Amino acid sequence: MTELSEISILDPQTQQQRPVTSQDMLNLVNLPLGEARAMANSVFGDFADDVMTHRKEIRNLFAQRNDALKEAKEKGAEREKLRKEQFEQFTKQTGEQVKKTWEAANEAAKKDERYGKYFVEVEGDEDGNQRLGKGFQLVDRAFSDPSPTDPRLTPEQRAEIVRRHAAVRNRAAAFGRLVLGTTQLEAKLAEAQKELEQYKASTPSPNTETKPAANGTPVRARDQVMGALRKLAK
Repeated sequence: MTELSEISILDPQTQQQRPVTSQDMLNLVNLPLGEARAMANSVFGDFADDVMTHRKEIRNLFAQRNDALKEAKEKGAEREKLRKEQFEQFTKQTGEQVKKTWEAANEAAKKDERYGKYFVEVEGDEDGNQRLGKGFQLVDRAFSDPSPTDPRLTPEQRAEIVRRHAAVRNRAAAFGRLVLGTTQLEAKLAEAQKELEQYKASTPSPNTETKPAANGTPVRARDQVMGALRKLAK
């Protein structure tokens, strides 16, 4: 159009000279070849061949564009189908791997020599087993929660998720301290039981006066045992 705009033609309606416009070329491009040649000869005169050359180039570009769009549509659908299949396959494989690793890690935790006893039910401990089950439910739900930044959540739902995540964080952080405290108490209890067994192995009767107190009053063996246990419990 930059080149053709240098040409002036006689407007068939106004019978006035004016520059060639893009609409003139579109009219020519959309006509069949015979009609286009006749119009070019009539309107463009000596420049008819130049205009017809441009017409041919424009029509070729239109054809190439249509072919490219058709090819892109067909191949694009194939690529999208392939991409979807690959994504589904990756998702399936990843899900299976995650599930397998998850199950193995949980089984390993139950068999851990030091901590495994905290993750399995204890026969006869109904209350403790129930608390353990609720703990697993809390954590499993927290892991399956959507992100609290999800815009689809209501303020109430978002707050509930954040509180659940905070509960899991605090419980996990306290685990080491609770294990340490339990271990120390178990050690004290074992020592107390050992002391008790030693006293039980002695021959004096529980009512036998064996050791005088500071005021000279005899102390029975049973009182000595209880005194020793109280010291260990401190």
